Amino acid sequence: MAFHDSFNESIEPVTISCDNIVANCAVPFVPAMLDEPHASSLKQKIGLQTNSCSLLCLYLGFKTNLEIYGVKYYSNYIQGDNVKTLKDVHLNQLGDWSKRSFIFVDYGRIDAQLAPPEKSVGAICGVDYLKNWEGLSKDEYKAKKEEVAQILLQRLEKQFPGIRESIEYYEVATPKTIQRFTSNPDGSVYGFTQSKEQSGMKRLRNNFLIPNLYFASAWTFPGGGFEGTIMAGFLAALQMNRDKIWSECDDTKYDDHKIVSLLERKKIDNQTLALSFEKPTGFQHKKGQYSILNLLNPKVTELDLPYRWLPVDSSAKEDTLRFHVELDDSSFSKSCELIDIGDQAMIFGPMS
Repeated sequence: MAFHDSFNESIEPVTISCDNIVANCAVPFVPAMLDEPHASSLKQKIGLQTNSCSLLCLYLGFKTNLEIYGVKYYSNYIQGDNVKTLKDVHLNQLGDWSKRSFIFVDYGRIDAQLAPPEKSVGAICGVDYLKNWEGLSKDEYKAKKEEVAQILLQRLEKQFPGIRESIEYYEVATPKTIQRFTSNPDGSVYGFTQSKEQSGMKRLRNNFLIPNLYFASAWTFPGGGFEGTIMAGFLAALQMNRDKIWSECDDTKYDDHKIVSLLERKKIDNQTLALSFEKPTGFQHKKGQYSILNLLNPKVTELDLPYRWLPVDSSAKEDTLRFHVELDDSSFSKSCELIDIGDQAMIFGPMS
């Protein structure tokens, strides 16, 4: 198995020998990673398969608990006006957002710890397709996202009067967003379409092509969705255990050059902290670049993630890599204040 650093293409790929490989990516991408005749065999196997729909999601941050607006349930289905029978569902999913059915989820109905006390996080989600967002300029794309957001927020307000006044933040994710962050073709969230012809026992199994190649994702049996995807991984692990294609453990340790140690922590002022790390091997400086700083052992993790996209403050001539961290009372910021010399972080870069 060869690993490529997608953040820094100048670094040579690293090859690691292994007994089993799990393809947890979209199956249509796998043929390009195989030798013949397996590549052609898989292409033929999936050639007539169609991809599932994508989604449009409107993420919402609320400054209050939503029960005061009549939200009683975790998941709330808002049916489109033109859906009278099951035959109407698909046409509705292709129609105008002023009539399209959608789901509103209030994460505050469960103890998800996604928001501070007395606040809530929610999401509006509806079926969508990548083709609806293609061929737009940057400004047109941004304008269309805002237009759809306002339509959905108006419909949410109609269902739960007064709820709009509680919204502190909202952000739209389109099928283009899903395709970008998940690499699923067409932004397909359920893998291959879960139609009668592509569901159940007709779904690809976790080991059907090469003895030591296993598939585990929404694209395989039993299908998409949280439960289906989790089950696919579980079944792949069970099959690997049954097959027992294992050799003696290789004690050779893969040296990840992106993992570096903190050399200096310095407070610039009351709002800014400077962290200087070892420079990762092969790191390339670019003007105006950002890199991802991922703390491997954060001291504080409440309601936050241990990484940030940060501008690189050091120059190419310096032997260290320096970041300025804004002290904003977040868990990440607090972890940076508590980090000790020698503590490790993973740095992904460059990003322009």
